[in-house]
Amino acid sequence: MRGVRVGAIVSAAVVAATLMPAAAVGAGRSLVSSADALAGRGDLSGVSCVSVGACIAVGETKNGAGTQVTLAERWNGRRWSVQASPNPAGARSADLSGVSCVSADACTAVGEDENRAGYTVTLAERWSGRRWAIQASPNPSQDGFPSGHLYGVSCEAMDACIAVGDGRGASGTLATLAERWEGTSWTIQAAPNPAAGALASHLTSQLFGASCVSSGACTAVGVAENSGVGVDEGLGGPELTLAERWDGTSWAIQSIPDPAGDQDNVDLTGVSCVTAGACTAVGDSTNGGGAQATLAERWDGTSWAIQATPNPAGDRRSPTTGFNAVSCVSAHACTAVGAHSDRAGTFVTLAERWNGRRWTIQAIPNPAGANPTGAQDSGLNAVSCASAQACVAVGSGSDRAGRQVTLAERWNGRHWTIQATPPT
Repeated sequence: MRGVRVGAIVSAAVVAATLMPAAAVGAGRSLVSSADALAGRGDLSGVSCVSVGACIAVGETKNGAGTQVTLAERWNGRRWSVQASPNPAGARSADLSGVSCVSADACTAVGEDENRAGYTVTLAERWSGRRWAIQASPNPSQDGFPSGHLYGVSCEAMDACIAVGDGRGASGTLATLAERWEGTSWTIQAAPNPAAGALASHLTSQLFGASCVSSGACTAVGVAENSGVGVDEGLGGPELTLAERWDGTSWAIQSIPDPAGDQDNVDLTGVSCVTAGACTAVGDSTNGGGAQATLAERWDGTSWAIQATPNPAGDRRSPTTGFNAVSCVSAHACTAVGAHSDRAGTFVTLAERWNGRRWTIQAIPNPAGANPTGAQDSGLNAVSCASAQACVAVGSGSDRAGRQVTLAERWNGRHWTIQATPPT
């Protein structure tokens, strides 16, 4: 399960008010534009900025028929605008979870779609500077049935991208998935899974984020969960952090610590590397009492170590705080974003900054809307920094009618401000 990812939070919060249903084209696929979306509704899950005036954000929205479709938006330094993004023909639903740009005219986004047969399969799209186009992306197969999800992607060149996620393994449980783009096609890489614990019948593993500094140096992070007999993913436990490293030839699992104490659920949802010897990964941990807190770990080229991270004062009955993403521009400048529950139990945005010595909480605004109960849920799913003084974070919130709407915020080196995102 992906921590406090706000797409899930907001959808759960508003479901009582409004039900929220969940040119290179792959074989058997054609382009179907994400048109006629309901104004303002949606969730932004990924963002990538190559400069202060050039960002791409991706996610999902609903079209006029109520179908979940892909969403892509572009920041040109003055305003956000919606881009036409394709959906596989006949897809029952589609969404984009992550994006990586190497220039303003070269971006790759990944996600998933539910195909005609009802199987959830990988989705990859490429921005050429003029339009988005679907790329053929492979899927693991279990008993002859395809299954795959891509959550994160990192490109260090136009012809060198790594995407990570999960797919059904031989046992039928979720297993790590890594794919590589080499300029002409996506291919599945062998990504290892931790061994199941002594008391577990099997283990589920997922990779949620990736960061590459060269074609021979990538890091991916996620979660592994020991499950009992007959227990499917998400219902077993406990969850443990997972980190893997690509050396240009193969993926290998890295030793990474979990917080001390009675931890039921620990996962890593995002990672950012500035060199092969300097990476920061973030996520959340939940103790035996049900309190969920932020988690950050740092790779120094030799080992991973947990960093102390503050947590805002919040809901004392069931405190829930966590990071969803991180972006570093140097070993001494990282920004992490997510969400936390305030004293009223409402989810609000969270941003923290690493200055090379410690993490500190930043003041960050929330949209002014309110749902019918008088509360408003919002949070941030992704962040990208072009410099220490220029970051963009995206996610979603709920408007005054309780509907899920896109959210974008900008850091200018002094404070965060909400940006207007267009009707979709």
